[in-house]
Amino acid sequence: MDLISQIVKNDLFIFISSVSGILGFIIALVVNSKVTKIKKYVDNTKELNQKNTFGDNKATIK
Repeated sequence: MDLISQIVKNDLFIFISSVSGILGFIIALVVNSKVTKIKKYVDNTKELNQKNTFGDNKATIK
């Protein structure tokens, strides 16, 4: 009986470890996706700001 309870405890530990590993992987993928979207937004905003800043400055060479 002691051996069976030990096996059940080991299997439960392995199952919980696997589930937590899978959840951690999914969370990492979601966070990575969000960070990528934020980086793209920031890059686009920087590009727009540069166009707005430098786009109207026309140099006239005489």
